[in-house]
Amino acid sequence: MEKWERWTANLEIPDKLYLQALIDDKDGLRLVFTDAHENTHTFLFDGLVLSYRNTDEGTLIRTLEHLYKHYNLDFFWRLDTLSSDRFQLFKMAS
Repeated sequence: MEKWERWTANLEIPDKLYLQALIDDKDGLRLVFTDAHENTHTFLFDGLVLSYRNTDEGTLIRTLEHLYKHYNLDFFWRLDTLSSDRFQLFKMAS
């Protein structure tokens, strides 16, 4: 079993980075960033990465803004939760 260590911030890494590439290949998961001065910072996770998620927040917010502008609120649906002692159920809100 591998040894886990507590993560601590590396003060040499700039506070603000901009993702340039996310590469998942035989070498592992590689993240390539640039900072405000166009310096490149590459991080390689060279073991098995069980899962990761990538979301383009700018596109997501523009899509939501478009939907709110062109459709009324009845267009949207949401899930409400019902709690019990043993589990939680989800139902469509009416």
